Amino acid sequence: MARKSCTSSPDFFSSFLAAPPKSEVLERLATLIDWERLRGCLEQAYKFGGAGREPVDPVMLFKLLLLERFYQLSDRDAVWMARDSLSFRQFLGLGAGDNVPDDTTVVVFRRRIREAGLLDDLFAEVTVQLEQQGIGVRKGHIKLVDATLVDAAVRPPRKPRAADGEGGDGPERQPKAPLDPDADFTVKNGKPHYGFKLHLGQDRETGLITNHVLTAASVHDSQMFADLVDGTEGEVLADKGYDSRAARELVRSRGARASIMRRARPGRELTPWQRGRNRSIARMRGFIEGANACLKRWRGCARAVYRGMDRVMMQMTMGVMAFNLTRAVALERGRCA
Repeated sequence: MARKSCTSSPDFFSSFLAAPPKSEVLERLATLIDWERLRGCLEQAYKFGGAGREPVDPVMLFKLLLLERFYQLSDRDAVWMARDSLSFRQFLGLGAGDNVPDDTTVVVFRRRIREAGLLDDLFAEVTVQLEQQGIGVRKGHIKLVDATLVDAAVRPPRKPRAADGEGGDGPERQPKAPLDPDADFTVKNGKPHYGFKLHLGQDRETGLITNHVLTAASVHDSQMFADLVDGTEGEVLADKGYDSRAARELVRSRGARASIMRRARPGRELTPWQRGRNRSIARMRGFIEGANACLKRWRGCARAVYRGMDRVMMQMTMGVMAFNLTRAVALERGRCA
């Protein structure tokens, strides 16, 4: 069955706009990435043919998912903006007469990508395209490692309490079954937290996020350290949560320098040199805190909007991809200045 391309030619309506409203980032991303190279991967999840209404372009749907992370929109709001905003339509490749799919189509498309396991391939393809244009991570780079908490989409389960009131001897009331069994508790700065934990690896020079892993909140930062160190680094910087002999040996075994802050052990205080070394590492490592803040404040990664590890992981991956794409636009702008 024939389908429309996601790149439309200028139409009659657009010809009347001398200077249509534009988003500089979206306008640059429309040409920075060769979106047609993603079609082969996307069509594995979104098949065409047979009876029914005219199929929707999967490349346009994937761009719509990215727009949700760029502007923290729900499916319904993203569809509404795609119908109303000229800059959105321009990025999506839609003319004035082209229809926008409903939000149900977006939900089904997201589920099909997740079930087909295509998200990692899409993320890798975007990364490769950026590297081919000179916007990538060089071998021997400095990597920053950190983790940040993500709130669950549901309330935490209630704690069990006595059925007879205070101090009662009756049977305990069973805790309410959690609506998201993949979420878990942890404590940070003396306060309980229920949800997930996003582990990140970031290049210090470009600011691009190179690795990301999602776990339950109760998983300690150091347990995911090996998943964030891939052997391309020249130096790895991390805070005290990663301080261990195993972590240092892992980094050194891969030919890199381990710059991990030291924490005091019981009965053994840090030396003045170690305290000074910690301050030096902290100044450089603090760069990744900006990525954590940006992902949470501007890319919708502060709170899960879905239930289940696989669904939340897709939300985080799309947020990281949106972060890297906007970062790539800034790097290109600086390179051309």
